[in-house]
Amino acid sequence: APVAADSRLSPGLARLSTADPGKRVVAWVYFTDRPEVKQGPVAIEAARTYLSQRSLERRQRRGGLGPVVADLPVHAPYLRALEARGARVRGPSRWLNAASVEIPARLAIELARLPFVARLELVPRGRPMRSSTVSTGKW
Repeated sequence: APVAADSRLSPGLARLSTADPGKRVVAWVYFTDRPEVKQGPVAIEAARTYLSQRSLERRQRRGGLGPVVADLPVHAPYLRALEARGARVRGPSRWLNAASVEIPARLAIELARLPFVARLELVPRGRPMRSSTVSTGKW
C-alpha cells in the first residue's frame, strides 16, 4: 500500500502546507535509495572520481577505507524530477542522500508522494545571536 504523503512530512512542513500553502520554504528532501548501488562494487569504486586526492590520502592514513556508498552522488534523475515539479534545487548532499530545495509549502505534499522520496523536513533557520550570548572563549 502506498505511504500517505503526510507521514513523510515533518510536522512543521505538514502544518505550513495547509495553513500557508503559498509560503516559500526551504526543505530537505531525503531519498529512499541510490539506484547506482544496484551496479555493485563497480559503482562504489567509481565514486572514487568524486573524492579529492586529499580525501583519499586521509582515508588511507586512517585505515585504508576506500569509497563507500555515501560517496556516490545523489541520483541526478531524482533532482531533475524535483525541478520538473517546480522545486528549485539549492544543493544536493551525498552524505545525507538528500537535496535542499526551495518550494511553495503546498508542493511538499506532491513531492512526498514521489516513490523515491523518503521524507521532507524544513531546513532549520538560524537566529542571530545577541551580543550578550556570544562566548568569550573563557570557561
